[in-house]
This record gives sequence, structure tokens and C-alpha cells, in this order.
Amino acid sequence: MLSAADKYKIKFFIGAGFYGDWESDKVISDPVAYKKRLQSLGELVHLYGHHPSFYGWYWPDEAEINPYYTPEFIQYVNDLSHEARQLKPRAQIMIAPYGTRIVAPDDKYVRQLDTLDVDIVAYQDEVGVGRSKTTETSAYYQGLRKAHNRSQKAKIWADVEIFDFEDGAHNRALLPASFDRVVRQLEAVSPWVDRILVYQYLGLMNKPGSLAFAGCPASTKLYTDYQNWLAGRSGLVGQGS
Repeated sequence: MLSAADKYKIKFFIGAGFYGDWESDKVISDPVAYKKRLQSLGELVHLYGHHPSFYGWYWPDEAEINPYYTPEFIQYVNDLSHEARQLKPRAQIMIAPYGTRIVAPDDKYVRQLDTLDVDIVAYQDEVGVGRSKTTETSAYYQGLRKAHNRSQKAKIWADVEIFDFEDGAHNRALLPASFDRVVRQLEAVSPWVDRILVYQYLGLMNKPGSLAFAGCPASTKLYTDYQNWLAGRSGLVGQGS
């Protein structure tokens, strides 16, 4: 059992990137960016590795699963993970791919999970960007849960998008989504995942009266609505099946 102090201790996943032209489809194979990424791991551990909050790593050049990972992405992940595990052997390693709606959770995908050197795959639900609907995501994550159960290697998490775009345009600011929609997102994926993340707390959820306020005023409503809802729940995260 975790002590009360350990249960609420903040944990950071430290990102290794971005380097190179992050909008380029060649960024993960760019030799200059590759060298800088590996170099950054040692520098980050030297500066911050002693902190108890340094819990894990996040490889931020996100993959589009279409409907599988590319060989280049698998190589990118495994090269970083190999170096990271030598520097901080107990640190968890996470990726957060997109393309959740089009992944093929079949034998080939299970084999790819077996080859990926990661501890956590946090799949983006893609509701905020408008690629998925709350009525669809449960089926996506159910299929992925079965694939992860077969692989028995990486944990399955959900990366839930709690935003809307201002005026519905993808080049505009992110605004807090309605809590009605957010709760539908949480309920759709929770039976199938080990843990839920949100994108993003900063700027989209603010405790009323916070001295470190970021984002628009509506962010306090999303925070308060969530806290009130959570207070009435005995538990959210499912155990999978």
C-alpha cells in the first residue's frame, strides 16, 4: 500500500524533444535530431535525475498508427529507450500515439507491441480534434485492450482531449470543452484502460482563486464541475477485460 504522502506525490514524465523540424515526416530519422535526442537524455538525468518526481520518460514525436506503427517509429522509440534504461533503469517510458480510430488491433499489431520498448501506451482519444466521437471511442479502446492483454507488455492508458477549438478552427486557441462531453469521454474509455490522462490540464482547468492562473475564465467551471462529479464517484478507472 502507498502511504498518503506517496499517493499524492507529483510525478513527471520528461520529454526528449523536439529536435529538428517537428512538422517534417522525416524528423525521427534526421541524423542531427537523432544525435541531439540521445545527448539530451544524459543532460536531463545529470541535471534532474536525483529528483524523486523524475518518474519517467515521454517520447514526444507522436506516431500516427495507420493502421500500424512504421518501422522508423519503432526504431526511434527503441533507440531512445535503450539509452534511457541505462541512465535511469527504474524510470517508466511512455508514448502517446494518435490514429486510435484507425488502428488494427490484430496479430501484426500485437507483434509490434511486443517489439516496442515502452511501459505505457497512452492512446489519444481524438475527440477534441474532431476525428472521433464519444459514441465511437469505447469500441476503439476495447479492441486495443484485447491487443494489450495478448501482448502483456505495455500498460494501456487513455489520453483524453478535454478541449474545443475556438470557433471550431484548428488554428485557433484551445478552450475548455463542456463537462457533459468530457464525462462522456471518460466513461467511454474507462472500462478498457489502466489510467486516464487529459490533454491538457494547464490552461483548460483552473482551481478557482489559483495564484498560478492560466487560460480563459471558463477553465474554473470545468475544474469545479469535475471536482463535484469526482466527489460523487467511488472510482473511475476500470480493470479492463
